[in-house]
Amino acid sequence: MEGEVKSKFSKFLEKINFFNKKKIEQYKGKIDNIRYERLLELFSLYYNKDASDVSENYFINNIIAFRNKRVQDIMIPRIDIIALPIESEMNDIIKVMSKSGFSRIPIYEDNLDNTIGFIHVKDLLPTLRKKAHINLQSAVRSVLFISPYMKLLDLLYEMKLKRVHMAMVVDEFGGVDGLITFEDILEEIVGDIRDEYDKAPDAKIQEKETGILEVDGRVNIHDLEEYIGKFSTAEENEESNTISGLIVALVGYIPSKNEIIIHPSGIEFKIISVDPLKISKVMIDYRGLKRNDNSQ
Repeated sequence: MEGEVKSKFSKFLEKINFFNKKKIEQYKGKIDNIRYERLLELFSLYYNKDASDVSENYFINNIIAFRNKRVQDIMIPRIDIIALPIESEMNDIIKVMSKSGFSRIPIYEDNLDNTIGFIHVKDLLPTLRKKAHINLQSAVRSVLFISPYMKLLDLLYEMKLKRVHMAMVVDEFGGVDGLITFEDILEEIVGDIRDEYDKAPDAKIQEKETGILEVDGRVNIHDLEEYIGKFSTAEENEESNTISGLIVALVGYIPSKNEIIIHPSGIEFKIISVDPLKISKVMIDYRGLKRNDNSQ
């Protein structure tokens, strides 16, 4: 069976001219235990044109990493989910879709934990043309409800099998923890998928001047530490994953705009923008950074 899988993979690579034979041999030892039948089908759909333009090393490394990734690694957290109640009017729906740029929006009854499905913008077009009242109940499509620990490859297969493009991630108590789409999964393999309507994303970490950064609140603490050096403690890493979470843990509340918080390491956090439930942007001055003996 193992030889058959490797043979299929090698033939596929030769067919789309990603690798020469030498590079195929180089990666043969790394492709055990991956369900290639699913990946091969996916690649044949998305890379049957201009395949030679794709970086083979980038591509194969994504495949190797993909086999171990789970839903919780890439899901949109609950706090960032944009959703609408079932009683929403057409004007509200259009405003939300226009502002967010999303073509699919989750729909819920009472609260997000009671998500009943999602709506797609193209299902609303007939109502828009007729200028009629929208019946959201009839326009709602089904979503999957999944565990955060589900492997991405299993979810990809289930989405394709059931032809469902959105899944709500729920915890052991049935509460919604996050959201994931079919496109989110594909991007883990093929890179960012953008169309002519997508805006270019702002860099999550921007250097403003020497020793000063502007950072997205959702930036992972470890990612920041790769940039400026180690500063967090083991206890802080257990309690928080993001810069936003670290700051809230430090002060015990969501700080206001322009508020300055000083970390024990000497780093200065200045809040640039904040929503009611999260810190969006932070200015970080790490010129005073001193190493903490406890930051192992």
